[in-house]
Amino acid sequence: TAGGLLLIPEGQIRFVVGDGKVLRETAAVRGGVGAGDIVFHAFAADGRVRWWDRTGKEKAIRPAAGTTRIAFAASGSLIATWGGGNAAELWSPDGKKLGELSHGGRVEEVAISATGVRVVSAADDGQHSIWTGEGKLTRRVPKRGPCRFLDASSPVGIWVARVPDGAEVYV
Repeated sequence: TAGGLLLIPEGQIRFVVGDGKVLRETAAVRGGVGAGDIVFHAFAADGRVRWWDRTGKEKAIRPAAGTTRIAFAASGSLIATWGGGNAAELWSPDGKKLGELSHGGRVEEVAISATGVRVVSAADDGQHSIWTGEGKLTRRVPKRGPCRFLDASSPVGIWVARVPDGAEVYV
């Protein structure tokens, strides 16, 4: 049976099948779409981040306190969470913590390549950091000003950052 997820204004996430039957419901602060087999995610009221696959199967993680952001590889093979602290956390789609991306300052943005092979993060320590999908640091690039991370496709990869002098960082 075809299913879908609805964000209900009173702060509830409901997984609903095609005939309207509610299979699951949870209190949520906010939510959004996922990637790959992950169709939806929610920042739940209990501090967990939850996501659901196409069949309605739920996974839940308890990320670091203060987590407010999430990014997915387009394939759904890798997930990153961050917000407020000096590290982002990497997760597998089955909810296993894979590692942390540590910085010398607050993590501002994270982007993941489509296949989950590379991750780029930016922090207020003045660095863009390039990591493997397993969380191994491969390179740091000085951040020469404010940056934006985008989900814009490019023939080279995913364009994730542009600094004022026009330099670009790809994953």
